[in-house]
Amino acid sequence: MTSWLFVTLSVICAWKEPNIYYEPPSRPELTTMHMDQLRDFLASFSAISPPKIERGRWGRLGWLPTIAVSFNDLEHDRRVFVELDARDGTVIFFMRNPLPGTPAFYDPEKDKGEPMEAYLSAEEAFELALPVLRHLNLSTQMDDYTIEPHFARRPTLAEGSWSVERELTYNGIECYKCWIDIQVRAATREVELVSYQPPIPPRAISSRISKDEARARVSQWIKTDREFSRFAQASVDESEDVREILVIPPEFKKMRTLPEEPWQSSYCWEVPVKVGVSEAHIRKGQFGIVPIPVEMDTGRILIDLY
Repeated sequence: MTSWLFVTLSVICAWKEPNIYYEPPSRPELTTMHMDQLRDFLASFSAISPPKIERGRWGRLGWLPTIAVSFNDLEHDRRVFVELDARDGTVIFFMRNPLPGTPAFYDPEKDKGEPMEAYLSAEEAFELALPVLRHLNLSTQMDDYTIEPHFARRPTLAEGSWSVERELTYNGIECYKCWIDIQVRAATREVELVSYQPPIPPRAISSRISKDEARARVSQWIKTDREFSRFAQASVDESEDVREILVIPPEFKKMRTLPEEPWQSSYCWEVPVKVGVSEAHIRKGQFGIVPIPVEMDTGRILIDLY
């Protein structure tokens, strides 16, 4: 899993109501299509029945415009959070938490350290995730996924969950920040979180800059970028290869009037930037790598750090 995925999931998996800013003034409408998509998604793996929802809020997750909604599932004492693709209604994020005042998933006083594998194996967690994978038309072969205990929790019965995850490609080409991650709680045997960032087809290009030109453009860009200027050292890593990837342009996410033509990703060169956070890290030889995508035909830096 990429560093971007690790950071993103670290934030959204905090297991509390997301503290997310939504842009005024409009509240997007949920059409019959959106609600049908939501019902079909939930029915694929749960008994949750959403109420009629007329309007949501503009969401912050994903790389395309999304509509965020939340509602109470009183029958199962759960609070449900969802983000749907604003255009086609695909559910790109789902999470359920205990309702306030109801028992939490994790009670530290009852944690006896029992390993979660004794109650729910990796194979069983994958079987519970399968309905979601089928609904999303993704591979149903277990070998295609990484199945590991969730990185932020102790792997005990009281606290642990399995993460069924995979980075997604388009026709064999890696797609920047595209993945499926399904988290299954051991104690409840429930799918409690789905994070889905699907690839989208790329637009055709008639020319492309060279890898060396992409490196040169990134070298100039990081000299004036306000984020990279905070590091003690930041430079293009000449020892690492520049790879071809697909990237969804960051400006799409901010659109509030959806274009009639379909979204398209961009062919990019991924240029690795070597970062030393502080002089102490540099002296110890501790560097991080930040991948910077450069649009092949325009040379534009396709990243939104702000």
